[in-house]
Amino acid sequence: MHGNIAPRSNRRQTTRYAFNGLVPARIVLPGVGDIEAIYIDVSRSGLGILCSSLPLGIGDSVELFIDGQPPINLEVCWIRIPLPEVFAEVKPMLRLGLRSHLDEVNLVECFDLMSCLDR
Repeated sequence: MHGNIAPRSNRRQTTRYAFNGLVPARIVLPGVGDIEAIYIDVSRSGLGILCSSLPLGIGDSVELFIDGQPPINLEVCWIRIPLPEVFAEVKPMLRLGLRSHLDEVNLVECFDLMSCLDR
């Protein structure tokens, strides 16, 4: 591991689904506020997003608010920083992996209720 960045590995155990447009949700970093994010994909217990540089580190907790549903606590489990030469003209965004540790939470079902998944 280099600093606070997880090494690349693929430990996915469940199917991921892409979002199909606007996502009726927001992610909040306690004590800081809403995180502007682009929602990439979701699995039963994980959520992939892109966001601008934030004071987030591996192991930090955020709250996911999906319209009409109780908040879900998620943990930052990995962060990837794009190569600077790839984004020389564009402000780079971080790719984050968030995960729920609660077996009773199924993020796919939560987002599927909002009809915002490609399934």
